[in-house]
Amino acid sequence: MTYALDSTRTLDPGQASPSPRALSLDPNPQGEARVKSPYKGLNPYAEADARIFFGRESKIQDIVNHLLAWRLTILYGKSGVGKSSILRAGVTHYLNQEAEQNHGDYGHPRLGVVVFPSLEGSLSWKDDPLVGIKRQIQREIQGRGWALQSPDPQLSFLDTLRAWTEALGGETGEGDLYLILDQFEEYLLYHSGDRGQGSFYQELARAVTTPQLRVNVLIAIREDSLASLDYFKPLIPHLMDHRLKLGHLSGPAAQAAIREPINWYNQQWGTAIEVDPDLVEQVLRVWRSTRPSWRTTARRAGMSAPNP
Repeated sequence: MTYALDSTRTLDPGQASPSPRALSLDPNPQGEARVKSPYKGLNPYAEADARIFFGRESKIQDIVNHLLAWRLTILYGKSGVGKSSILRAGVTHYLNQEAEQNHGDYGHPRLGVVVFPSLEGSLSWKDDPLVGIKRQIQREIQGRGWALQSPDPQLSFLDTLRAWTEALGGETGEGDLYLILDQFEEYLLYHSGDRGQGSFYQELARAVTTPQLRVNVLIAIREDSLASLDYFKPLIPHLMDHRLKLGHLSGPAAQAAIREPINWYNQQWGTAIEVDPDLVEQVLRVWRSTRPSWRTTARRAGMSAPNP
C-alpha cells in the first residue's frame, strides 16, 4: 500500500466548512455566521478550522505522503509546537477532501481518516484505548454521511479495522484506513504496564504488521517521550524507520500564520483590517528569543497568538 501524492497539487485550506463551535461564529443581521476572530489563541485547530490554518503547507504534504506510504509513521516535536493542529486542520482535512471527491466520483470514499483521541475529550487515552478507538472510528466515518455499513461491535479490534477498510472500498472492498494516534505520550502514561494478550499494546503491533491489512498508522508524540516508544520494539520491527520532526514555524511561514488569517477574514467579510507590520516583527522577534513563552508575549502585545 504505497502511494505518492501529485506534487503539483495545491493544498486548499479554503474549502473547509467550519462549525460554529470551531471558529466562534456570530450571526450577523442577515443570518450569516461571521467569525468573531480568525485566530485560535491557545486552542488547537480542528479540522473545521482549515481555512484559517496557514504556514504549514509543505509540512502537511510531507506528513500526508508518509501516512499514505508507510504502515507506521512517527511524528514528534516539542510540546506546544502544533502537532495536534497540523494533524487535524491540515492532514485530516486534506485526506477527507480526497475521500469526499472519491465519494462523489465513485459512490464510495475509498479512504477514511480518524484521529484519536477526540478533540472535545469525550474519548481519551485514560480509558480502554481499544474501545475508544473503535468508537471514534465509528463516530468519524458515520459522521461523514456516507451511509456505510458499520461492523459488528463484537468483532475484534483487528477485524473491526479490516471491516472498515472493506466498507470504505465499496464493491471492491479495497478501501484504506488512516489512523492517527495523537498525544501518544498519554497512552504511555496511563497504560504502560498493560501488555497482556488482547491489550492495545498487542493489537497496535498487529495492526501495523499484519500483511494485506489496508491500515496505516501515525503516532504523534512529544519529543521528550520519543524514547518511550522503545516499549514497542519487541513487537514492531523497524519501529523508528519513518520519523518526522515538527519544529516551530519561522521566517515567511511564521509571518503567514499571523497575516493570512486576517487576509482571509477581510476577503470573506469585506473588511479592511490590517496587522501592523512592526507588531508582527516584534512578536516574532520576541518569540524567537523567549520560546516557549511566545504565546504570553503575543497576548501582552494585544493580539491572539496563532497556534500553528
